[in-house]
Amino acid sequence: MVKNSKFALILNATVVALAVAGIVLNKNDLSPLNLSNTANYLALVASLLFVVMIVSKKEQKELPFFVPALRFASTVLLVINLLVTVLNSALNGDFASFMNAGLLMNLVNPIISFVSFILFEADRRLNKKTTIWFGMIPVLVYFTLITVMVMASKLSSPYSFINGTSLDVAYLVAIIVVAYIVCRFTLIQNQKHTPRRVRKA
Repeated sequence: MVKNSKFALILNATVVALAVAGIVLNKNDLSPLNLSNTANYLALVASLLFVVMIVSKKEQKELPFFVPALRFASTVLLVINLLVTVLNSALNGDFASFMNAGLLMNLVNPIISFVSFILFEADRRLNKKTTIWFGMIPVLVYFTLITVMVMASKLSSPYSFINGTSLDVAYLVAIIVVAYIVCRFTLIQNQKHTPRRVRKA
């Protein structure tokens, strides 16, 4: 097993452990309508799958494509969760979302997952125009669902900036734009650390 795979294995195992710890500590609120929960559920599945497959296959280049694609999707959703939590906390003047379980789920896990993905999980197969949709779709589905439910008075908004007004659509568009930027940046950084000999010609 090469050094990058070893680092990626350790960091993904850490993501799994922190996600489980966060879920246990946050056991009274496990709703998937909470982005923190959804992002960490996806991260748990993606990183656990990565750990199991890398132990079995030994090298990242031998992993099925859906493994790095899922890792990309989970990393983007974790980063978006971090950014949204910072925005929501700033608007409320309350950073309690970064305490206890929130510290693991909203800050530490996004950082570890992002660092692992861009530095130690470079994969030339991700260097495709269509790859970006793996990161965009979870964000689109989650925030579109939340916005529609809040505007239809079917859900009490979990965010200060989504409150059932026409401005919600503007915030949804802004989130989509930010998600696209995060996806592009994450993929660029991932490919930047791909060994020259395996970069796409």
